[in-house]
Amino acid sequence: MATATKFEKQQFGENGLVYIGGSGSSLTTPEGKYCAVTFIQDSVIANTTILSCFDATAGALYTDVFPAGVTIYGKFDRVTLTSGSAIVYASS
Repeated sequence: MATATKFEKQQFGENGLVYIGGSGSSLTTPEGKYCAVTFIQDSVIANTTILSCFDATAGALYTDVFPAGVTIYGKFDRVTLTSGSAIVYASS
């Protein structure tokens, strides 16, 4: 049987995941390497450190509401929400 690739493991959360939601420090992931954010509730991103992919200063990223069920992909080392909840998937 073939071994799963790093990409396949990322897709299914086998590299780990972090739930963020509620209030205070529970709205921020620990420092790490993340590849995707799936929003469980309608959510607003307060801040994120993006390692690549798109301009981290893009205003819409921090003002738009991401509806529940939406997943965004990228290379993140931290994600903080203003409101809502999300599952943030670790990369390898």
